[in-house]
Amino acid sequence: MILFLLNVCIISSTSPAKALTQAPPIEWQRTFSGDVGYSILQTSDGGYAITGINGSSSLLIRTDSDGNLLWVKDYEIGGTETNLPYIVQTKDGGYALGGTMDNMFLIVKVDSQGTIQWNRTYAYDAPYNSLRALIQTSDGGYALVGTFSPPQTASHAIGEMWFVKTDSLGDMQWNTTIVGPVGNFANTVLQTNDGGYVIFGTSWASDTLPSAFKIIRTDSDGNEQWNRTYGGPAIFSLLKVTLE
Repeated sequence: MILFLLNVCIISSTSPAKALTQAPPIEWQRTFSGDVGYSILQTSDGGYAITGINGSSSLLIRTDSDGNLLWVKDYEIGGTETNLPYIVQTKDGGYALGGTMDNMFLIVKVDSQGTIQWNRTYAYDAPYNSLRALIQTSDGGYALVGTFSPPQTASHAIGEMWFVKTDSLGDMQWNTTIVGPVGNFANTVLQTNDGGYVIFGTSWASDTLPSAFKIIRTDSDGNEQWNRTYGGPAIFSLLKVTLE
């Protein structure tokens, strides 16, 4: 059994010189039982929700604002090993957990106490599929983005992006693939003010060499409007991007 740790610190408004030379003090820390900790978010009541795994189960840990344990839930969907690293707090105060199971994208919707309300899987006919990001959309549905590898290969480097939109109950409304001259690996998605989406990821030049950052802009139905790449082989830069 491995313990994973939650550390929280508050940075006070000291002078710039002091802030650069002195690490901020730890206000508190808590330790929770599990094998791996994945994600954390602050909940609407000021507490925290944490995802991780313990053996074949995916964990959802809920704490108060001081990190004191409120409850823990573990999930095994369909009697198989379940990995749900991604989490969002939903508009009804519950949570949506996302991951990959049996080579399919997976959403598990739970209420505010972690009790499962529904779960859905989304299959793409490819030898390798991996969910990379999950958000709740303005209409109460969900947007999922991940990567699949074409049937001719299971190489992650020449994979492409798969973008899925669901309604509030997780039923698929549409899906689209985003392909390019080189491999595309999705990392995150956000919804824009006009109801469209921006997907951020990496373009790969070979099996081992990521070549550029990539931003793809779509409309509200997932139709690509434009895409941009930044950088080149082994070049990574700090970017300021103005979305059109």
